[in-house]
Parts: sequence; C-alpha cells; structure tokens
Amino acid sequence: MEQYFKIKDQYKNYLLFYRLGDFYEMFFDDALTASRELDLTLTGRDCGEAERAPMCGVPFHSADTYIAKLIEKGYKVAVCEQTEDPAAAKGLVRREVVRIITAGTVLEADMLSENRNNYLASVAAGDGGCGLAFADVSTGSVLATVIDGRDFVQQLMNELGTYMPKEILINRPVQSLRGLPSFVTDRLGAQTVEDRAEYFEPSAAAEAAVSQFGALLGKSDLERPLLISSIGALLSYIKETHKSDISYIKDLNIYERSLYMQLDLSTRRNLELTEALRSGEKKGSLLWVLDRTKAPPLLGGAPAAERDKDHPAPERGIRTRRAPRSSRRHSRGALAGHGSREADHKDRIRQRRRARPPCRGGVARRGAGGEGTACGLQVRGAGRRQGFVRRPR
Repeated sequence: MEQYFKIKDQYKNYLLFYRLGDFYEMFFDDALTASRELDLTLTGRDCGEAERAPMCGVPFHSADTYIAKLIEKGYKVAVCEQTEDPAAAKGLVRREVVRIITAGTVLEADMLSENRNNYLASVAAGDGGCGLAFADVSTGSVLATVIDGRDFVQQLMNELGTYMPKEILINRPVQSLRGLPSFVTDRLGAQTVEDRAEYFEPSAAAEAAVSQFGALLGKSDLERPLLISSIGALLSYIKETHKSDISYIKDLNIYERSLYMQLDLSTRRNLELTEALRSGEKKGSLLWVLDRTKAPPLLGGAPAAERDKDHPAPERGIRTRRAPRSSRRHSRGALAGHGSREADHKDRIRQRRRARPPCRGGVARRGAGGEGTACGLQVRGAGRRQGFVRRPR
C-alpha cells in the first residue's frame, strides 16, 4: 500500500481510481464515498494496520459509466494506471495518474451531451474589471473577453450565466467580489477551483497563452493583462488535468461584449431559450424547436445553435480571432448540395405557377352584394375597393 499512499498524497481532493489487474480499486475514504454514491459492495484489504482497509472496485472496461455518475454528483476523479507491463516488471508494477477528470474537463463522449457545449471557465479579476475565458475541451475552442466598468460584477454574472460553465477557475480577488460566490454556487451550480494562483501570474499566463496560440494574439491583446491571465490560467489547468499534449486546442475567439445583446440569467430563463420554464426540460424551449427544424437555421449544428441563441448578436462577424482549421464542419460540397436543393425547390415553384390557369385582367370587379371575382376566386369586400387580388399559394 506504500505506492498507493504516495500517489494519494498528491491527489487528496480527488477520488483515486487505482488500477489493480482488471479493476480500478478505491480504498479508505474514497471507497466509502464510492460505495455510497455508486451502490457498490464494500469489502476490505489487509494494509499492514490493525484494521482492514475499506475497499471497493469497478471493472476497468466499464469505468467510464461509474466515473460519469461521480462527475455528475460533483466529484473529481484521478485515474491511476499501470504504466509498464506487469509481466516485464521487476518487483512492484510502476503506476501513475494519467488523467484527471473534472466537470469542466470531460473528454469522454459517453459523459457529454451531443447538443450542448461543456464549458470550463477562468476568471482573472483586477482593479475595476476582469478577464474571462471559456473553453470546451471536447471541441478545442476557447473564447475570451474583458469586462470592465462600474457594474462589471453584474456583467460578469450575466456572461457566466450565458455560457453556464460546469467548472470555474478563479484567482484570489474573485473571491471578494460581492455576490459572485453565491451566484456561482446557487444559480449556476458550478464547481470552483481556487488553489491555482500560480496559473494567473502574469509571466506564467503569458507564456502559456503565447505558446498555445502564438500569432493569434495581437499586440493589443498582450497589452491586456487580465485577458491574458484568464487565457493562460485556463490552458495551464487543462494541461494539468489532461496530462498530455493539448495542441489540438487551436481555435481562439476574442470577442467584444458590446456587439452582443446583453441578457441576464433571469431574462434568458423567462424566454425559455434552452429549457421550458415550468418543466425545466429542453422540450418546449427555443433550442428544442431549432433541433426539430427540417433545415438547420444556424451553421455549426446544435452546439452552435445553443451557443448563439444565448448570445443574440445585432451584428455578425464579431469574433475577431480564429485559428485556421484543416477541416470545417460544412465543406464546400455540402454547401453546394444545399444550393442544389434550393434550386430544385425554385424549379418546383415555377412548375406550379405554369400549371395554374392564367389570370385574365387580374382586377377584382365589382359584383352584386359587395363581392368581386378574380381568376375565378370569390373575393369578399371587393365591391368597395378595386385592386389586384393574388391567388393564395
């Protein structure tokens, strides 16, 4: 158990899934928590102490299902794997944590919704303002902005309410912002990470942001320290949890809030943009209607629709930085196909018009009883006013 204790000391705030053969095992307090939350059978194991260590486990091939349940309940999980072949190992098999899974850093498809973005947020507060960044690690996209002014705290709440992040990384000044901690906990139901102050240091944050996005950050962006701190801290935290290369995150959007219509959380809920007011379910909301349309009203699929309906923009083309992508969601071929379908639709309309009998004269003539006729159609009220009457389509 010495190896287990050594690894557990580094991840005290996480449930440690410790790989033993074909199972992930949990011990002591982790085992008590997991057995209660996942309804697992609690057993024991000799650990060299007077009492046996509480123990429970799950098969490694179905671990994602159990991890998803724990994440949904607000826990964080550290996955400890065997990093060498047991048959070739001399003595104890080497193990190390290869992945940390939190509410905002989920990558596994089984734990994500197909129609909704899963955001991780970072807030760097300073004098009279803050930098704010969001990342959806499953798509590799980052959005960032700066909020300032006398009412920047309320604006910050509105912006967080727009994206509804599952997890928020904050620096120390954020903790003293009046009303924000309770808003995050009670209204958003998001987890907060408060012990990563080193990630927000200007030099460390700038290094992380520049190494990740390079030329996408202009000179004016680098001169906004709160913006860079929020982006850099976000990237550092993602790298910490993934424990692997994050070069796939290459899409950066720096936007100006003044170009968007500002809606607070209560207004969006009353408008039923993402969920019905009474049931709290997606059915009956604007997003539900968009998902049921025959042709997509917004390019980018349901996640894009879910993002844009929360951020109605009076002007388009407002995001100012975007990394080039080798592939786009909608290729030219797909757009060409859309154009051909539109052309076919127009041809059908022309054929219907040709099949109609000609409208001779086209003027509703006065008739007895205040009725008129045009193209063989009865038109009530035409006796008082003459004019063209179009055939209903």
